[in-house]
Amino acid sequence: MFRKAFLIVVTCCWVTACSTSQKTVEPEISVPVETPVPEEIVENVEPVEPVIVTAEPSLFRRPANSYRTNDTCIDIIKETEGLRLEAYRGPRGYWYIGYGRQAGVTEGMTITEEEAEQYLRDDLKVFEENVSQLIRVGVTDNEFSAMVCLSYNIGSGNFSRSTVLRKVNEQQWEEAADAVLLWNKVNGQVNSHLVSRREKERDLFLRASNVNNEP
Repeated sequence: MFRKAFLIVVTCCWVTACSTSQKTVEPEISVPVETPVPEEIVENVEPVEPVIVTAEPSLFRRPANSYRTNDTCIDIIKETEGLRLEAYRGPRGYWYIGYGRQAGVTEGMTITEEEAEQYLRDDLKVFEENVSQLIRVGVTDNEFSAMVCLSYNIGSGNFSRSTVLRKVNEQQWEEAADAVLLWNKVNGQVNSHLVSRREKERDLFLRASNVNNEP
C-alpha cells in the first residue's frame, strides 16, 4: 500500500516536470525608456552692471536752403570785420568797405552805415545760396550759419574745396567743426585775428539749435 502511494507521487511530479519543460515562454519585451530632453545650454555669465548712456539732445536738421543766416553769424561778421565807411586795402591788396564787402569797391569810395548794413545783407544772400548748393545733407541753422560765416571770409571757391564741407557731407559733424579752425593763416602765417574768428565760428557750428531759422 505504501509502495503504491509512493509511485503515484513520483508519477505526478514527473508529469508536472515534463509539462513545465514544454511550456512556451514569451520573450521579455523591452520597454523603451524615453530619453530626457537636455536643458538648453546657457552660458553662465556673471551679472554685469548696466552702462547708462546719456543720449545727446536730438538736433533738428533740414535742407540748407530752408535757412537764412542767423543773428549770431551776423554779429560775428560785424565784430571781426569791423565797420569801415571808407574803402580800405586788405592784406592781399584788395579793396574793401563796410563789413568786409569787396564787390565793386574802389579806392576812395565812401558809404553810410545804412548802406553798409544793406551791403552785408545782400552779400549774405549770395553766400547763403552758394553754401546751400554745396551741402548735400540736412544741417541745423547754427551749422548752416557758421558755414556761411566762414565762406563769407574765405570765399565761396575756398569753401567748396574745404575739409569743412567734405566732412559735413559725410555727416562727420565734430570733424567738420574742428576743420573750421584750419583757416587761420594769412600769407602762410597764423593770424591771431583769424584764430579768434575761427573759434567763434566753430562754437556756433557746435551749438545746439533752439529756434527755427526759416527764410
